[in-house]
Amino acid sequence: MGLFTSCSDDDNNGIDAGQMHVSAVLPASITAGGSEDIVGHKLRCILELWTKGEVSQPAYRNEVVVEPSAETAAISFDLAVDAGTYDCLMWVDYVDGTVAAAGRSEDGAIRYADKYYDTSDLRNVAIKEMSSLINNEAADAFYYSGEVSKKSGEALVLQPQMVRPFAKVSVLEKNLREFKLLWALSGSYNATSKFNVSTGKAVDGEMVTVDFSIPKFNWEATPDGTLFSAYIFANEESEDMGEIKLNFTTKQGQQNVTVPADLVPLLRNQHVKVSGNMMKESPIEDTEFDIVFDIDVEDWESANSDITTRPLAAKIGDFIYKDGTFGNEYNEKAIGVIFALKENFTDNSDYGTAFEGKKIAGYAMALEGTDRIYIGPSKDGGFTDGTDITTLATTETYNADYTIRTYNGYEYSKAFNAIFDNTEQSLLFKQYKGLRAKYNHTATNLSDWYIPSAHQMYDICARIYGISPEKNGPLDESTKDATLRAAYDVAVSRIGTQAKLVGNASRNTWMMTSSFDKAQSKISTLLVDNNFTYINSATTGSWALNSQYVLRPVLTIFEGE
Repeated sequence: MGLFTSCSDDDNNGIDAGQMHVSAVLPASITAGGSEDIVGHKLRCILELWTKGEVSQPAYRNEVVVEPSAETAAISFDLAVDAGTYDCLMWVDYVDGTVAAAGRSEDGAIRYADKYYDTSDLRNVAIKEMSSLINNEAADAFYYSGEVSKKSGEALVLQPQMVRPFAKVSVLEKNLREFKLLWALSGSYNATSKFNVSTGKAVDGEMVTVDFSIPKFNWEATPDGTLFSAYIFANEESEDMGEIKLNFTTKQGQQNVTVPADLVPLLRNQHVKVSGNMMKESPIEDTEFDIVFDIDVEDWESANSDITTRPLAAKIGDFIYKDGTFGNEYNEKAIGVIFALKENFTDNSDYGTAFEGKKIAGYAMALEGTDRIYIGPSKDGGFTDGTDITTLATTETYNADYTIRTYNGYEYSKAFNAIFDNTEQSLLFKQYKGLRAKYNHTATNLSDWYIPSAHQMYDICARIYGISPEKNGPLDESTKDATLRAAYDVAVSRIGTQAKLVGNASRNTWMMTSSFDKAQSKISTLLVDNNFTYINSATTGSWALNSQYVLRPVLTIFEGE
């Protein structure tokens, strides 16, 4: 989840200075169109701003409803608030289609009658009736939480990316012959009943037993064998669900089956399917039989394609964590952001025996980069410990500027490490080594941090800023990746300017890479313009000692076992 933030008049056409425009961006799975469950509903969005400090106070709350349709990609608010830093909480759900605004409450906010969730306190959203979240796509919901800063006299545009606060769990019968003979179904499971939008977590201690009954089961409604589906609040970290008890009623009588505890993973924003041959063959024989359950996880955006359960596929814009896992939320375990997956580029790096035979899944950049700083101890170089960076010119000819699709940064970095790991006088590489230590990890699916190749650095800048084909030229935004930019903005909002690609720099900035052009005796670098909105795609820049650079470490992600 993240925010697109803009504060200039040019970027905020139609937004008055001092105003705030918030547009909740919904996932594609909701904009693709609704189901029969959605008929008779309206889509509601709630926005709350809370002051920061020991005693947080509500500064703003309002609600907006829209008609759900395939064109519903975002829900917007326009408001005026005082300058300051706020916690921004948002919740999107469905309400009754005939509901009208309930006037203005005591706090001046428009409110609509809740249907599936009690939203009187977004820090304690409660499910009104647990069984309403079973076999009901109208119980779908989305949330966002983050920090926003409003400057005096400046417009602010926010585009939070909404995500679901729960997993969707579906239980399927694999024996379709018996499935079609099912008369009635009942069951029970345990689930959390409350969710805190502020923390992005299910509320501890609010576990309840959910009982459900389908007295007249209609298999034609779910011919794929789905017995039931339910939304279940889930945290960012995967947890295992408790047991699921089922009771089947057929012409032959009743049968009780239990899906074992700790079998079904609760994965936020994922559709988890558990399937097995649970129903006995008719007629019922007086024998015992074993049930083997299969677990499939579907990305919510691709409803009909099964994907591997664990590990889930990495995605551009995911945060990478110290333990080698990844997810779409920033937390204290985050060390980087995934900026590329294994695509049609070359990576011939020798990562060592630990990664022999393993496939590359993607690449991540560190959450922070160095300051804009000199390679040497000062502007004039002045190494006094014998360091000689001209020895780079005696290495193999890499000859790889940004136009050559090589991701060999790990291999290229070895020549740089051989020089700069043996000196403490390089201001740039001293900070680089500090970042490697700060974001150190022990994950077996992650490489060490290294200096990106020219094309790796190019892709980072292009996907976050866009590209200008010439200095001060028109900006090509087609290269941008909205999810990566959103994650980048979240990191900047949480960490500060050190998370920006150009850090605290106020001038054009050369981005350091590990691609060396022996023919020109130059390191291939990329120039980021000082307005921080696009890069100038210069192929190579001087690596003279009197130039300053910013270095952003990257690492390689390998597929799990």
